Amino acid sequence: MPTPVDVARQCLAQEAAAALDDAMAVASRRAHAQTTSLHMLSSLLAAPNSCLRAACTKANNSAYSVRVQFKALEISLSASLDRLPSSAKVEEPPVANSLMAAIKRSQSNQRRQPDNFNLYHREQQISSVAGVKVELSTLVLSILDDPLVSRVFSEAGFRSCDVKMATRIPHLFCSRSKHQNPRQFQYNLGCTEKGFELGGKGYRFPFLGCFSWDENSRRIGEIMLRNKRRNPLLLGVYASDALVTFLETLKSKTGSYLPVNLTGLRTVSLVDDTSRLENNDQKLDEAESSLRTSTTTSGLVINLGDFTSLSDDHLSGDSLRYLVGKLARMLKDHVGRLWLIGTVSTYEVYLQALSKFPSIEQEWDLEVLPIITSIGGSYHRSSLMESFVPLGGFFSMASDLKGSPTS
Repeated sequence: MPTPVDVARQCLAQEAAAALDDAMAVASRRAHAQTTSLHMLSSLLAAPNSCLRAACTKANNSAYSVRVQFKALEISLSASLDRLPSSAKVEEPPVANSLMAAIKRSQSNQRRQPDNFNLYHREQQISSVAGVKVELSTLVLSILDDPLVSRVFSEAGFRSCDVKMATRIPHLFCSRSKHQNPRQFQYNLGCTEKGFELGGKGYRFPFLGCFSWDENSRRIGEIMLRNKRRNPLLLGVYASDALVTFLETLKSKTGSYLPVNLTGLRTVSLVDDTSRLENNDQKLDEAESSLRTSTTTSGLVINLGDFTSLSDDHLSGDSLRYLVGKLARMLKDHVGRLWLIGTVSTYEVYLQALSKFPSIEQEWDLEVLPIITSIGGSYHRSSLMESFVPLGGFFSMASDLKGSPTS
């Protein structure tokens, strides 16, 4: 049963309610019987200073320009709206069940956020009805979960999970544009046979030929060269793939050109024991002993694997707290010679770990690094994007230039 617009509007904060009104206007103009997530997507993309547009721009990871992908998104959305059945024109088309479900999910998600928990708890004590007004950014995340919306993005060469990540933590994507893979007509710039230049420092990071365009490994290396927040936590569905590639790159010393403090890094992996993370005390003692006995050898990278272990309620809290504290002390005692690296598939899992260990981000000096492709230079091309000729054919497609130097 569709929900009247007035009822749905009561669940939304001012900005989100305005977006719903715009979506309703789109549905009415097209003579659609209900206001759906597709209409909401249309209003969100058309809004001035659209947070969704900004997220799409930051999450862009293809060989095509953002302008071309937005055009593809516009066409895909228009085609999806055209497929919706028309009816007699209604001034206020009611909210479809799928969109109302997204609003309800947004309420639940917003209520569970740590910053809002105390606020809503007090409201529930005052009133029997918890009045959660959904903010626009929270609503956008739920809209992106809709299968129809996800399909629209996929056809345009975007991934909903990437856009969600850029919406949740936009500041982590700010530096990406500075180091994006060169476009197809720039393949001969910024890279030498010996590796990439790390921005402004004159360092070269190690890449063999097969990894010479691995954007993910380069970004991981840049974080490790920092003075603060130097231990990368890879976030996303491709995080594990990126971690494996990076560790393999470290082990391949032939032809590698590393800064002195990263040359020949050794690795200790706790991945095999992620289900018994609290039992790795001996392995860490051996690692620390090797650092203490030989100050001239290279540093050490401790691979923690999947952070899901830190959010697992079945594991002993005391043992995990001991492990967290021990790693924090080791990092403090061996600054510049010891790094941590790990993965987390979703931001929700990371928040769960933070709720159990609120200071772990500071104690472990973590930097969350979104990973949106399995290999930095390899991008998915949608069927819709295949039909586009960038800039009216003035530039060739990436596949046309593969293996050919540009002039």
